[in-house]
Amino acid sequence: MRRAAFQSRPPRDESPAGLAVRWQSATVAAQLEAVPGVTLRDSRTVEVTGPVPQLFRLFGVFMRVASSVTDQQAYC
Repeated sequence: MRRAAFQSRPPRDESPAGLAVRWQSATVAAQLEAVPGVTLRDSRTVEVTGPVPQLFRLFGVFMRVASSVTDQQAYC
């Protein structure tokens, strides 16, 4: 096999996707509303749109905020 075959990457899909997360605590959702681009769907659900890599990183931020607000580790 040629070496170039292992070095090439598929093109990134930059089309927008959506992420909605429903929290057990309305306090977590209220704190996350301060993150740019995040909106409240209801008192416990936040949503955001963007490219998948950005949403993946943002979900990590969500989990860290939730952990610090509730003093509990993630259970998912």
